[in-house]
Amino acid sequence: MHAIVKIVQKGMLILTGAALFSAHAVTLVFKDTVLTSDTIVFLGDIARIDCKDNELKEKLENVIAANSAPAGYSRFLNVSDFLLYRLKPQFGDIQFDISGSQRVIIKTDFVEKKIIDYQTMIQDYFSKEVKWPHGCWEMVLKEPQRSWKCLPSSITVHVEGLQSSYPRGNVQIRLVAEQGLHKINIPVMCNVKVVMPVLVASRLIIRGEQITAKDCELKPMNITGFGPQPLFEMDSLVGVRAVRSINPGTIIHTRLIQAMPEVEKGDLVEILVCKGRVKVAVQGIAREAGKTGERIWVENTSSRKLVQAVIKDKGTVTIAHGGSSI
Repeated sequence: MHAIVKIVQKGMLILTGAALFSAHAVTLVFKDTVLTSDTIVFLGDIARIDCKDNELKEKLENVIAANSAPAGYSRFLNVSDFLLYRLKPQFGDIQFDISGSQRVIIKTDFVEKKIIDYQTMIQDYFSKEVKWPHGCWEMVLKEPQRSWKCLPSSITVHVEGLQSSYPRGNVQIRLVAEQGLHKINIPVMCNVKVVMPVLVASRLIIRGEQITAKDCELKPMNITGFGPQPLFEMDSLVGVRAVRSINPGTIIHTRLIQAMPEVEKGDLVEILVCKGRVKVAVQGIAREAGKTGERIWVENTSSRKLVQAVIKDKGTVTIAHGGSSI
C-alpha cells in the first residue's frame, strides 16, 4: 500500500498510509549561457540538477529542452515556460526548486565548410547526370571558396538540382547538408563549357529554300553561351526548309528551320468529297500552305469557289462528310 504525501511547507512532509517512502527534492539551477554542438538541447545541458534519486536525475538530464538554433546562431529558452509546458506534464508529482537564470541563451557552435571541399563529389555528380559526349564538356565551379556554417559533428552531404541532362553555360545546383534535425541547402553556381560538332551552313541558304546535307557541314563549335538549340546530325535536315536567309558559317538551329509543307500556296491539288459511298474528285488550287492534317483554303478551278479542306497528303485534300459544297 502506497503512502500518501502532502506537502505542507518547504522541508516538511505529512505522510499517511501503511507504508512510508522517502521523497527527494529536485533543485534545478539554470545557466546563463550554454554552447551546444548538437541539434537537440537537453535539460542536463542547460541546468545543474541536484537530486538524491539517481534514476530520477538521469531521466531529468535526458529531457529534451529545445531544438538548437542553426550553426553559428543562438536561441533563448524561457525557464517558466519550460517548467510549465515540458517538465510539469512529465513530472507532475515532483516539486522543483528553481534558481539561476530565467532566460537561458543557447548558442550553437559551428565550423565552416567550403564548396571546394566537395568539388570531387560535385564533379562525380555531373559526370553521372550530364549526357554530352565524353570530352566535349567541362564543368568549372564558380565561387569555390564560398563557405557556410555547420555543426562541428558528423555531416551528410549530397548533390542535387541539375535541371537538364544537357547543361550549357551558367547552371545552379545545390549541396544538401544534413545533421540530425537540421537540413540546409547550399546553392552552387557552375559553368559548363561545351564544344561540340554542330551543323554549320556552308553556303548562303535563301529563305524558304529546302535545306539538304550538301548545304551544311559538321564543325566543332563552342556552344556554351549559344541560346537556341543547335542541330548535331545531318538527319535533322530531312524535310525542312529555311525560315529566313542563312549566311555561310551560321550555326543551324531549331529556330532557323521548319518542316516542309506537303502543300504550298499555288499548288494544284485534288479535292476529294465523300458522301456516303460516293466519292467525287475535282481539281483545285491551294490558297495557303500547310502540312498533313491542317485546314487550308482551296479554290475549285471549275466553280472558282473557295472551300476549306484538310490536307491528306501531298497533292490531296479532303472535305469531310457534311462539308460545304464544291
